[in-house]
Amino acid sequence: MTVMKREIFAAYGGLSAGDLGRIMADRDLNPSTQAELLATALAMPFKETARSHYRSLMEVGGSYNRQISAGLSWVQRLGLESPAEPDFTILPTYSFTISFQFMLAQPYLSKDDDAFYIIDNPVRKDKVFKTPMVAPSSWKGSLRHALWQLGHRHGGKEYTDEQVKRMFGEAGGDETGLAGRLFFYPTFFDRMSLEIINPHDRVRRVGKNPILFESVPPGAKGRFTLLYVPFDRIAKDEAETRRQVAADLTLLAEGLQAMFTLYGFGAKTSSGFGLAEDSLVGQGSLILHMEDRAEATEKEDPAEDPLQALQADIDAFVERFGVPSFPRWTNKELSASGWGKKRQSKYKKLRNRHPDWDAQVGQWREATKTAEAEEEPAPPPLTERTFVSFSELLETSRRLKSVLSAGGDA
Repeated sequence: MTVMKREIFAAYGGLSAGDLGRIMADRDLNPSTQAELLATALAMPFKETARSHYRSLMEVGGSYNRQISAGLSWVQRLGLESPAEPDFTILPTYSFTISFQFMLAQPYLSKDDDAFYIIDNPVRKDKVFKTPMVAPSSWKGSLRHALWQLGHRHGGKEYTDEQVKRMFGEAGGDETGLAGRLFFYPTFFDRMSLEIINPHDRVRRVGKNPILFESVPPGAKGRFTLLYVPFDRIAKDEAETRRQVAADLTLLAEGLQAMFTLYGFGAKTSSGFGLAEDSLVGQGSLILHMEDRAEATEKEDPAEDPLQALQADIDAFVERFGVPSFPRWTNKELSASGWGKKRQSKYKKLRNRHPDWDAQVGQWREATKTAEAEEEPAPPPLTERTFVSFSELLETSRRLKSVLSAGGDA
């Protein structure tokens, strides 16, 4: 039976030292609820005992990580981490997605907005599944900061302010605020652990006050997904749209490589936290919605083809006289056909109008067969590329930039 959280806290009201063991032994409580109950001991003289119990929850392979695994399975089942491929039929041409699974090389730190927790530095978690996560807004800020650092390192030559504004948008404090073309999805990790930062006394050179940080440890995996939509280029010059998308795609690849492998994301990146391996877990995917060239190609007007004109006359004859087909007869065969004089006269006029109609019909039939045999399926409107590292993503983006610059024919 489901028990409301307030009823759980009421059952452990007036917490005593003896209640700590009862909290840990209660199998009806999940680890995240146990941690919240232990937090009620912060004002008690036995708070360190409560934190010791909390550390046991956070052990590698412990109950908290088992809860994270269960929560992550629900996250993936509901498509919250990496939704199904966007419906590109309703998105503007040259929209694209980048999605990959990465592995942490250094611990990831962040700050949850839970004001009452057993330690002062909890990592941010999903409110329902209690799975450590990176929010879309955090990805947006980290990537923009990585691009700023790239621009600062290269003297501002890597990109323009206009390019950053069109990707990330402007401040929305007034009506002039422009939304950006980038849309980020949250990332959920598969495990959590503790980091201990122990400031040392300058004189004695020993630790004096260990500080606990919840973290996502090295080796943890997460999936990153973003969507790029050039909505502000609808019905505008296509060549300029291709130029902008090509430039943005390459800059994004450079920014992602820098954020994940050089500058980091999350908290304490200046101390080396929040870095990922250059090699990805499996294959990443870049899907670009190209223009369907099959629809853009103008088809030749059938009425301008003399062979088509012959067939039109034949169809009109068949329809007028209600015959099942149009026979190819000689004059002798026409006389023996049993047709009336009017129909025979119309037949001869049609044949005289096309003196070489036998050859024309044969050519028309052969041309039709050849066209049907050589007809190729329409090129898919989506161009998909795979990559296995951030370095390969950058190379892939540069190749697609050349494709877009050449006119968009992938």
